[in-house]
Amino acid sequence: MSELKKVRQLSKSESREIVKIAIEKNFLTKNEKIRQVGVYDVSDTSKIFIINSDPILLQIDGEIYPSLFNEIRSVLPKVVVDEGAIKHILNGADVMAPGIVSFPSGVKQNDLVSIRTQNNKIIGIGIVMESFEEKLAMKKGKVIKTIHYVGDPIFRICSKLSK
Repeated sequence: MSELKKVRQLSKSESREIVKIAIEKNFLTKNEKIRQVGVYDVSDTSKIFIINSDPILLQIDGEIYPSLFNEIRSVLPKVVVDEGAIKHILNGADVMAPGIVSFPSGVKQNDLVSIRTQNNKIIGIGIVMESFEEKLAMKKGKVIKTIHYVGDPIFRICSKLSK
């Protein structure tokens, strides 16, 4: 079955609720013209929201996040990882302190960050974990929980939906 056939359009009230949450989290701007909102159910706990034909929002375990197809990804705080960490992240691993080359100042626990290569290519989106400052100082432990990365099942579906 075509991926597009699995997308269902949301009602106006459902659309308003998703757009409201996305605006509150700064994943959409108030002045964006929203023509239609659709949803693709990936699993019982994951959904992709298609806004104006673009798969730009995700819902994972009840939380709304931007997808790697959302322009907001480019303005998220940047965590830069070394070459050795890339293959692990692209296989779904969380970001470990020893693989971090650069970490933005001013971020706090539960902040959303973009995960980037040293060439500034965005390879994922993650959430800053607890005790990250200690882990960075010791160069030991998980610092970023990877929630979405290039090549993951959601990314592959988004790729098909965006064509």
